[in-house]
Amino acid sequence: MESLVTKVHMLIFSFSLYCFLVLVRALSMDMFFDGVIYASISQNLALGKGSFWHLYYTDQFLNPFYEHPPFAMWLQSIAFKIFGSSWRIELIYGLICGLITLFFAKKIYEQFSKKEFSWWPIVLFISIPTVTWTFANNLLENTLIVFSTATIYYAIKALKTDVKIHSYLYSALCGVLIFFGLITKGLPSLFPLAVPFIWMAVYWGKEEKTKNTVSCFSRMILYLFFVLILVNVFSGGELYNFFKTYFNEQVVKSIKGQREEIKHFYLLYRFIGEIIVPVAITAVVYAVLKFKKIRSQKDPEQTRTALLFLLIALSASLPMFFIPKQRIWYLFPSFIFYAMAIAKFSEHKISAIRPYRFFTYSGVALLVAGLLCLTIFGGTNFKRDKELYNDIISQRHLIPARSVVYACPKELSTSWDVTAYLERFCLSSMTDKKELSTGLMIVDRTKREACAIPKKAELINKDPVRYELYR
Repeated sequence: MESLVTKVHMLIFSFSLYCFLVLVRALSMDMFFDGVIYASISQNLALGKGSFWHLYYTDQFLNPFYEHPPFAMWLQSIAFKIFGSSWRIELIYGLICGLITLFFAKKIYEQFSKKEFSWWPIVLFISIPTVTWTFANNLLENTLIVFSTATIYYAIKALKTDVKIHSYLYSALCGVLIFFGLITKGLPSLFPLAVPFIWMAVYWGKEEKTKNTVSCFSRMILYLFFVLILVNVFSGGELYNFFKTYFNEQVVKSIKGQREEIKHFYLLYRFIGEIIVPVAITAVVYAVLKFKKIRSQKDPEQTRTALLFLLIALSASLPMFFIPKQRIWYLFPSFIFYAMAIAKFSEHKISAIRPYRFFTYSGVALLVAGLLCLTIFGGTNFKRDKELYNDIISQRHLIPARSVVYACPKELSTSWDVTAYLERFCLSSMTDKKELSTGLMIVDRTKREACAIPKKAELINKDPVRYELYR
């Protein structure tokens, strides 16, 4: 009974803490511009602009959009269809992705531990700064981590079961989930295929545990290719055509370092800065228990299971350290397994802690506080792009939907931030060709001398700080 109470108290606390951390990050309407781009495409798809395999971003830029596979944006477009174009759509979508991920993470951890400890990896996971930042910024990894975590849960179920039909079904489901990951983010979704081999390595010599490894991997591959072929046939070859363009324009050029500035060791530095947080939390727990002279006994299987989680995390993250295009959120799907590895290694220490009801009360209080902050303060400001919010977004009623705005100077028309927000909130795009515009002109005041503003042009936005809007 005590273990059940512990489990309930700590799960309420950990899930509430997650919701609070995501909600407070989203008090401002602005996001990292990649997330704004994906939201813009999803919104356009909901409005009938573009199609699943030919995504529409703007009239003048990246149309059609082949930078990333379409599935995450298609899923989000369903939310736009149902709930309209509120800026909260992205937030709620990311929040739900996180909750589903935490659910599967909990289920994975409970395959190897008592249920009363399943809160511990969740707390360590959400303590990693990039985790709640990613969920709040609408990146494709939000959808990918759902599929990758679910895949690994069912792969472990397939590897552990003694019932052949269950092993068959779980493995088949893994193949389908990997396919969904593939059409969400491409190659990074394939790391769960390594799980059967990691399982075999960790449990080498234990035949009763490794008997399903080869069949599990074979069925995962078989069903992945089966679904790929099936979808390609029913789409009339659209899947093949999309991925051919995507690999040539995005993947190959990124690997060769042709699309981004190469930053050697950047990802390694960022990784250390992120993972040190859950490590520090665990170290504090160790120190407190040592100070109070509370002893606990380590289970011999703890280290083996911690190694399993660590190798899964490495299979997801290690390739990212060797590609020229390095972004910290590329490691996002691996962080949940790093958290599980740390949690499992330190689990015997956590068993000595006896939480009280205040964890439940504090968790509920955090959740209520986050919702209140979002209701009262949400959507009233921009943190990152205050000038853009003041000059354009807060006065977006001045720009009719589907306008093409002449941008001056020329380089303003290819500004990633301005383009993304203009499309997301105004359903409009920019051009550097005056004859293509629909009668509006946007001018960057910091480079105003390079612009020939017509004498009859009327300044229509109020008190512009940087971006002047003329009709």
